[in-house]
Amino acid sequence: MDAMKFWITNGLIPARDLLAGYSLRSARHAVAAAMHVTPEEQLALQENLLRLLLEECFESVEAYRPYRSLRHHARTQPMSVLREIPPLARPNFRKNPDAYRHQHVTPRQLATPASQLTAGYSYLRTKTAWSYDEAASDSMLSRLGIDMMAAHVELRGHLPSTFFAKEWAWRGKQAFSKNVLYPLGAAIQPAKLSALVETLKKPELAYCIGSPSVLSAIATMIEAAHTPFRTTCKAVLCSGETLTPAEKQQIASVFGVPVYNVYSTSDDGMLACDCPQGGLHICEDNVIIDIVDGSGKLLPMGQEGQVAVTNLHNYAMPRLRFLTGDKAALVDAPCECGRTGKRLVGLTGTKHTLYTAPDGRLVPSRVVALAAAGYPSINCCQLEQQDPQRATLVIELKTRSATDQCTALHRQICQLLPGVLIDLNCSVTNHSLKV
Repeated sequence: MDAMKFWITNGLIPARDLLAGYSLRSARHAVAAAMHVTPEEQLALQENLLRLLLEECFESVEAYRPYRSLRHHARTQPMSVLREIPPLARPNFRKNPDAYRHQHVTPRQLATPASQLTAGYSYLRTKTAWSYDEAASDSMLSRLGIDMMAAHVELRGHLPSTFFAKEWAWRGKQAFSKNVLYPLGAAIQPAKLSALVETLKKPELAYCIGSPSVLSAIATMIEAAHTPFRTTCKAVLCSGETLTPAEKQQIASVFGVPVYNVYSTSDDGMLACDCPQGGLHICEDNVIIDIVDGSGKLLPMGQEGQVAVTNLHNYAMPRLRFLTGDKAALVDAPCECGRTGKRLVGLTGTKHTLYTAPDGRLVPSRVVALAAAGYPSINCCQLEQQDPQRATLVIELKTRSATDQCTALHRQICQLLPGVLIDLNCSVTNHSLKV
C-alpha cells in the first residue's frame, strides 16, 4: 500500500498535473505560504486577486456590466467595490450556464471536465480554481492530522453505473488516483449493512467522508442492529450539508473517532474547515466570505446573516458575493490553535432529504439531483414524498420538445425507489439571467 501511495503521489499526480494543465503544485505552495501570514498580509493578497477578478467580471459577465463605472475605484479599493455589488442569487446562473458570459468563449470551454461532472453542469470551475480547492483541502486536513491522499471511504450516495457511464468512469478515475472507495451506491440498504460495516473496518483506511444525513442514517442502522462496531478510520469528515450537534454526537459515538465539519459546496469546493478549538477556519487564500442581511448589506463581526462567497480563482463563471443559502456569523479574534484568520461560527443551512422505499432502503436527495443533472433540457426537479408508498416528481423543462427527457428521468427515479408509486408533474418555464 505504501508503494502504491508513493507511486500515486510522486508519479501519477505530477503526470496528471502536467497533462491536464493543473497548477496544483503551485497552488499548494501558495496555500502553504498563506498559512503563516498576518491578517494584514492576508488582506493584501486577497485584494491583489480581487482586482483581477473584478476586471474580468466587469468585462465578461453580462450581469455585472451595469457596474463598469466602478472599474477605476476597483484598482485602488477592490474590497469596497465588492461590497457595493448586490449578492448573486443561486438561480441566476444555474438556469443557463452557457449564457453566463457574453464573450465568445463559453464557461464550458474554460472549465475542467471534473467540474462539469461534479457540479452537474450548473456551475463550472477552471483548472486553476479546482487546483486551489484541492490545495486548500490538503492544507486544512493536514492540520487535523489527515492525509488527503490516504485511503478513505466516501459515503454520500452515487448513481448506478447504468445511468450515466461518463460520470461512473470519472468516479473510477477518482477511486484509482485518490485512494477512495465508494461502497454505498445509490441507497443505504439494511440488507447490505454488514458489507458496508466490513468495508469501514479495512485497516488501510485513514478517514471517512460523507454527508451528515447519510452518516447519521448509517449510524442509526448500526445501533439498531446491536452489532459491536468501531471503524479503523482515524476521523470522520462531514460535508455537503449542515451538521447538527446531535448528529455529530451520534456519529462520533457509533464510529468511535473524532468528527469534523467541512464546509464545502459543489460550486466552490471547500470554504472552511472545523477547528478542534471551535469554529470553522476559512480558506481565505481561495475565497472571500461576507455575512450579509436580506438586502445585501455587510453585517458586523459576530452578527448572524447570510453567507456570501466570492471565489478568487474561478474565471470560467466568475461570481461576486454568491449566496450559498446558509447562515453563519464571522469572528476575527485569534483562535486558540494559533491561527489569526477569520472563522465561521453558528453555521446553519439546508438539510438533504432521505427518500424511503418499502424495503427500508434510503436514497439521498443528492442521488436524485445527480440523475437530473444528466439531462440538459431539465431546468430543475423536485421529488416530494408523501409516504413510503407514494411520491410526486415535479420537473421543470426548458422546452416542450424535451418531454422524452422528462419521461426518462421519471423512469430512473422509479428504479431508485422500487415499490414507490411516483406521480409525474412536468411543466415548461422560460428563465432569464439577471442580478
